[in-house]
Amino acid sequence: MESNYAMKLHGSGTLVFSSPIFLIAPMFFLLFGQTFALSSMPMLIMPPLLSNFVHPYLHMNQKEAIEKAPFCVAVLLSTWYGRAMARSHFMHHRYGDCHYNLLLGADLLRGKTRKPSDTDIQEMVRIGIPVH
Repeated sequence: MESNYAMKLHGSGTLVFSSPIFLIAPMFFLLFGQTFALSSMPMLIMPPLLSNFVHPYLHMNQKEAIEKAPFCVAVLLSTWYGRAMARSHFMHHRYGDCHYNLLLGADLLRGKTRKPSDTDIQEMVRIGIPVH
């Protein structure tokens, strides 16, 4: 039987990934008002949504992921953003000290990115991760 460990949110991970919604949204409401709080919601819900619904498909080659994913996820995986997420996630698993976030740009702000080497790119091509 295959394990889904860390492929989807479960247990305390759900709380950790969802905590910004419950902590930051009320703070935004109190400090900046309803419009700002509501307009911030899409960014606050992206980490748990990406982790739960997109992350499992980043562990497949792109062709298989697009074939198996629900339509909306398959469309996302087919975009430049989806391809960039796959490359970034590959680097996270290859090195472990970088690319923790599926929201592109967040790791750059945290100083946790790493540029792929020629060897990394060759491995991505070999396992079916798009490099362009």
